[in-house]
Amino acid sequence: MFILVTYDLKGKEKKSKKCYETARKISKRILENIIITGEDFLADYMRYIEEHKIESLRSREEYSIEILLIGVLMLEYMDNGRAFMNKSVHLYVSLNGLRKSSEKFRPFIDKLRGILINRVLTKKKKGINSYTLYDFYLVIRWMEAVGDFEEELKRIKGWYLFLEAEDNEFVEEFLIYSEEIAKWMCSICENKLGNYLSNVDSYLNSYKEAHKGKEDIIFCGRSKNQYYLNMIGAEIMNDVYKESFVNCEEKRVYLPSCMRKDKETCKAIKINEGFKCMKCNKRCSVRTITLIGESKGFDSRIIPHQTSLFDIRGKNEIGVVSIACILNLLAGGWKAIRMEFIPQCVVLEYCGCAHHWCEKDVATEINYSVFREKFIKISK
Repeated sequence: MFILVTYDLKGKEKKSKKCYETARKISKRILENIIITGEDFLADYMRYIEEHKIESLRSREEYSIEILLIGVLMLEYMDNGRAFMNKSVHLYVSLNGLRKSSEKFRPFIDKLRGILINRVLTKKKKGINSYTLYDFYLVIRWMEAVGDFEEELKRIKGWYLFLEAEDNEFVEEFLIYSEEIAKWMCSICENKLGNYLSNVDSYLNSYKEAHKGKEDIIFCGRSKNQYYLNMIGAEIMNDVYKESFVNCEEKRVYLPSCMRKDKETCKAIKINEGFKCMKCNKRCSVRTITLIGESKGFDSRIIPHQTSLFDIRGKNEIGVVSIACILNLLAGGWKAIRMEFIPQCVVLEYCGCAHHWCEKDVATEINYSVFREKFIKISK
């Protein structure tokens, strides 16, 4: 019998409705706190962005997610950054770039990356907690070497440039604040949402043997803190873009390949962006969503991997619902925004991919009432 790993949005309930309700409630509380207690940081950073034309100014809510992101990353990877100390970062960055540009040699490159990541990037060096720009720099360089944090890096590098223009006291104050607010978020989430992540700790205690030598060992080894960050951040992001999504004339749904009932017999055909469902299996969730789309006037596409999302720019005219497991929620949303799409997201009820999580593939599902609420009911 298959045992779900890492998370299950149903918890001890028959449906995941309670998990969604709890996450919404908590996200509002956390966001309100950051906007009040981090008001000066947010105002200063938004002013810096405008003055230096870093990007088109976004909302305080979105920059609040980034403060949480920085706090969680510093908590989780500071020891890795100290151990790496910027060694041979260009080698890793080059390999990461080759992986994206060469489909043919990707298996070989991933094998080499796996060896290097396991030997070097998983190492940690304990030290006295400090809050300097250099500490932040070490974490950024380590993340660049890993190659799993493309969207996160695009978000936090702006903050690094901002802090670089400030004095040491300000930098220390900001980094302490981001870490403390992240700890507070994780504490609340552990109390209210921990039941849905009941298998994460046991998974993290045993996953290394199965992922030894593999390039995904750091991605699969992310702690509960990053699950909570994605759950809360995704709720905030959905609220921010809900109205814009409603006003999009064209809408799409992107589904992960793990939702297919049977990958071996799936007859989906390749199109210019992902795969199109041919409705070959009546018990398949992808078929169900595709049929809903045909009746409601939206497109559905199967995306084999998150990195292949949004190869065509949206020009702020296309709304997309991305369906993903928890650890891919924020990165997927940030990529959609960067590629000028208007995002909404729905979380998979559990993870089922053999490549990362399970001994063999298990078809994943979503909460259809949440899907209808986020996509159909709020659509024109």
